[in-house]
Amino acid sequence: LNGFAQFLGATTGDFSGALFADGDIDSLAPEAHGRLALRGKEVKYRGVALDSLGASFQLKGTETTVESLEVRHAQDFVRAQGSFDLAAGHRFAGRLTGAIDDLSAYAVLLPDWWVSSKIGGGVTFDWSGDGTLGAHSGTMQFFAHGLQLPVAPLRLPLDVTLEGTYSPQDVFFRTFKLASDRVSLGAFLLLGENFVELQALEMSLDGVPRISGTLFLPVSFARWRSSGSLLAALDEGQKFDVDLAVDHLDVGRLLGVLGEESTATGVLDGKLAAFGPLRSLQLTTSWHLENLGPAAAQNVIDLEARYQDGRANADAKAIFGVSEPVTLQAWLPLLLDKARLATGKVIDPTEQFLLKIDCPALFLESLPNEWR
Repeated sequence: LNGFAQFLGATTGDFSGALFADGDIDSLAPEAHGRLALRGKEVKYRGVALDSLGASFQLKGTETTVESLEVRHAQDFVRAQGSFDLAAGHRFAGRLTGAIDDLSAYAVLLPDWWVSSKIGGGVTFDWSGDGTLGAHSGTMQFFAHGLQLPVAPLRLPLDVTLEGTYSPQDVFFRTFKLASDRVSLGAFLLLGENFVELQALEMSLDGVPRISGTLFLPVSFARWRSSGSLLAALDEGQKFDVDLAVDHLDVGRLLGVLGEESTATGVLDGKLAAFGPLRSLQLTTSWHLENLGPAAAQNVIDLEARYQDGRANADAKAIFGVSEPVTLQAWLPLLLDKARLATGKVIDPTEQFLLKIDCPALFLESLPNEWR
């Protein structure tokens, strides 16, 4: 099998073991037909031993049917069945199911920078689809328990539930949920051709809802995945529609629950609303943060901001311990479009701006530690 895999372009040493084929194929008759069975023996891929590998295929005319395909390792398995038309268009219909008890057993198959990280948890999945290679639709289910990956927010074990459908136009998850014993995030998630929408979004911490609202962002998930740039994925002709509320969220507790290394503390309340396309965006927001720290003294920071008709206004006030309030007032003429965001030149140089800071008596020892 290793030699055959090299013939197909695989890296030397990735495979070991043998592959046996048995069957009859007749391509000379008026209609091609036949059957083929495959069986693996002592097959390993990058050191992961497969306890069994088997498949059976049937050919009738231009249609190939996968009657059964199964790969097993210990209690883990992947099964597939379906049909594929070899003629132009390549229509297909198929189903893929599987279950993995512990992902750490397959760490060697993952990217190198993941191998040294802590990976764990079990997953089950079920996919079915039909159509052509260029345009197909189907359903999908994905369940994970104790999932642990080296990316935020999956560093600590989480249970993941994804149930949805997809088509050439969009992907809709009627169930989208990440949860542990202390934190959960759920929503209806829709990934369109040029937008991402989260409806009925709710994040709870220790059983109490802390973030809620809806998000409609004119961003293409597919373009973001291919380019790695949110700006490149942004459709500036589409409208934003954002309505979020944060209710007494303990920032330090949340970061700790997610496994992020941080000494930050504070309790956050706030609202964010935005509507319209980028060039004529209307935005209002207000935030209240208490006891940002670590700090030796109590503090309170308030911020209110608005953006409309090319002008951003902000008013902020901060009180640190016994110090007098520090206030900030600002308004800036902003021109928002993708070209200016890409170059960082969003301030209109032909219009006036205002920036005013009032700091009457600030005792530095009252500031949060990182600011002192």
